[in-house]
Amino acid sequence: MEYYLQSLKIRESIKDQNGIAILLNNISLFYKKQGDNKQAIIYAERSLKIRETIGDQFGIAMSLNNLGFIFQDEGDLEKALYYFKRSLSTYSQTGNIQGQALALNNIGWNYDQSGKMDLALTYYLRCIDKLKNTEDKITRSACLNNISNIYFKKGELEMAKKYGTASLELALGIGVPERIKNASETLSKIFSKQGNHKEALEMHQLFKQMSDSMNNVEMRKAAFAKQMQYESEKREKEVALLNKDKELQQKQIALQTFLRNAAILFGILLLIIGFTQYRRAVTNKQYSKVLEEKNKIIEQEKEKAIRSEHYKTQFLTNMSHEIRTPMHAIIGMINVLNQRSPRDDQSPYLKVMRKSSESLVGIINNILDISKIEAGKIAFEKRAFSPAETLNTVTNLLHANAIEKGIYLKEENVNLPALVEGDQVRLTQVIINLIGNAIKFTTEGGVTVSAEYMHQHSSDENRCILKFSVIDTGQGIAADKLDKIFESFTQEDEGITRKFGGTGLGLTISKQLVELQGGSIHVESEPGKGTIFSFIIPYGTVASDLNAHETEPEFNTDELKGSRFLIVEDNYYNRIVAKETLSMLIKNPVMHEAENGLVALEKLKENSYDFIFMDIQMPEMDGYTAMKHIREEMPNVLKNAMIIGLSANASEDERDKCMASGMHEYLSKPFNPGDLIRVIMKVKEKFSSGK
Repeated sequence: MEYYLQSLKIRESIKDQNGIAILLNNISLFYKKQGDNKQAIIYAERSLKIRETIGDQFGIAMSLNNLGFIFQDEGDLEKALYYFKRSLSTYSQTGNIQGQALALNNIGWNYDQSGKMDLALTYYLRCIDKLKNTEDKITRSACLNNISNIYFKKGELEMAKKYGTASLELALGIGVPERIKNASETLSKIFSKQGNHKEALEMHQLFKQMSDSMNNVEMRKAAFAKQMQYESEKREKEVALLNKDKELQQKQIALQTFLRNAAILFGILLLIIGFTQYRRAVTNKQYSKVLEEKNKIIEQEKEKAIRSEHYKTQFLTNMSHEIRTPMHAIIGMINVLNQRSPRDDQSPYLKVMRKSSESLVGIINNILDISKIEAGKIAFEKRAFSPAETLNTVTNLLHANAIEKGIYLKEENVNLPALVEGDQVRLTQVIINLIGNAIKFTTEGGVTVSAEYMHQHSSDENRCILKFSVIDTGQGIAADKLDKIFESFTQEDEGITRKFGGTGLGLTISKQLVELQGGSIHVESEPGKGTIFSFIIPYGTVASDLNAHETEPEFNTDELKGSRFLIVEDNYYNRIVAKETLSMLIKNPVMHEAENGLVALEKLKENSYDFIFMDIQMPEMDGYTAMKHIREEMPNVLKNAMIIGLSANASEDERDKCMASGMHEYLSKPFNPGDLIRVIMKVKEKFSSGK
């Protein structure tokens, strides 16, 4: 603002009226972004007055449009409509087609907000007609999406689908994330209303994809520093043990040499034999002492390694809890704000916030996956799924990333069986990691993902081998770096991390997930020509019955109307998230709060509840202690209320402890509204059948 005002003084001193008008309009836009609409109106009106004086018709139209947006933000739709219509008239006088289309779209949106859908539709259609011979695909995509929303409100779903699809096709063609996000969100609502849940889910996934962000740099540095410290200590211990072994070997060699020489002189001098026997006794005593010391050192190092592993596990647990707890509040608040129809100028900031939050959670999950794999605690599901559908879902999910970089992403599959038995989630995780890397390091050309049926398993006729490949035309990997590419926290060089980001964990996790399922992964690359990552995994064979897929159950939340909830959570902001989310999902919920286990016990003495959300880590009294009191002193609570444990420690051990304490179900933070209603309905069904 300081520079704007200095520039304004200079323009006024040289009496540059056009420059003054432009600066006044820019200052108005600045105040609008700051939320000071009163000042924004003052400067916009000054800019308009000067432009009317000098007869700058195009500038007049821009100032009128700006005033329309300001009054729209103020909620004064009547004044906003007045300025938008004046803007349309002025643009018409200048013959500016794109300006006319923009004004028509703004007028339509204004009528839309006023509930005058027919009038809004008229102006939206005029906007599309104006743009039919222009290259302005951004405004056309926005207008098509607005028309789709009008038909959706009117209940004309096929028309809504027609215009929504046209909007998305334009948005994908030009690769503008904001337009893709809006169009996919509209189509998700339409498909859901039509009962087409598969396409609704695909559109929702595309909508969520537009909210992803760069990895959190500070978290990556902290994790890298901890790993380097751990590796350094490990190497120091190994060097110390090697030095001890070297000393022992030298002494053994000296002893053997001495014995050999003594054997040669044995027949010459009995005195030498006696001396040799004496030396042997002394040396053996020293050897025994050295061996004893070595065993003692080995035992000490073993204890240190156990303690180090314990500290590492404790660190990861604490890190997960301390980061997931505030991240749950942040993501929850973002979900709540998105449900409250944020302004257009607020939506990009909410998108960046959610994208950054999910990236940080993704880093934590990667680190926890590494920890689970190293501890041998990772388990794999055996469920029927379609490998072709899995591949298609992943490519659709990442297609927008490729479009944003101006490269192609295509898939190929050869003779894939309709269904196989295995872990679909872990397969999806590996493919996402490999495609994500390929897109990241490819600037020209594109990425091809292929899957093919190789052959039946050699030792088990009920198993088959599938091969997946990710082929890119990117920068490639140097031959001397290929052997290290799958190591933790490793990238080809430090410049890669600075330019493209990433923790260096994705390929490590992918390799171990493939190998733990009995498969193998390989890489081929040449600098400047691209890279091929390929892996094979054995899967169980399944009869080709597409109806065997499990579908996501639909929940009827009407039966939860008026349910009573006790939210036991020490974090104030997480309690707000829980209440707001429950209010969005359930009609007329009755909600009470408790900041720790002690307060919760007092609430339970005075009230009855249908559901209790019990946080695990709390001051005064934690969730496990509170459950012990409930089991021993309040058995009726367990009979009448469904208790769901909440924890930021996303591990199977934590879940097992929750269930063992008497809780009916468990939910890790952060969670989204879908996770919350799913676990509520699951525990309700389990509780009902248990009765």
